[in-house]
Amino acid sequence: MLVMEGTSKRVLPNNIFFAWVEEEIAAGRSVRFVVNGFSMMPLLRNGRDEVLLEPCDPQSIAKGNILLFRYKGAHILHRVTGMERQSGKILFRGDNVFGRREECLPSDVVGRVSEIYRCNGGKTVKRAPESAVYNVILLFWRILRMGMIAAGKVKRLF
Repeated sequence: MLVMEGTSKRVLPNNIFFAWVEEEIAAGRSVRFVVNGFSMMPLLRNGRDEVLLEPCDPQSIAKGNILLFRYKGAHILHRVTGMERQSGKILFRGDNVFGRREECLPSDVVGRVSEIYRCNGGKTVKRAPESAVYNVILLFWRILRMGMIAAGKVKRLF
């Protein structure tokens, strides 16, 4: 995992990195870091985009929020897809993931993404994760992915 420190970058093992993130968030501070993984494509690009993670009140969590949470011994950054009122569980799925989902209790939530930093040709653009631009891109991405999946399944029939 990459950690941003001014203009320098350091690579830390995940267990050390996420322990530090949890300490900072618990102290009420925000943390900015480079994302790792492909499950949130096209919103977040592996090793290129950065997020600002901030503390969040469990009562303010809403569908569409992007949260960092603990799940089966790992930390995952995914979008909230729903809430189970009776059990109190929060349901998640990555934007680039179909079928599989995760769930956690509010006590497993570490923080919420409040800003996304996309680096395009040396220029950093800051956007809110709920911006209309990302919602349109996500819609087209899902349609494209579904088409590719359907085409693959049709191809296997012949």
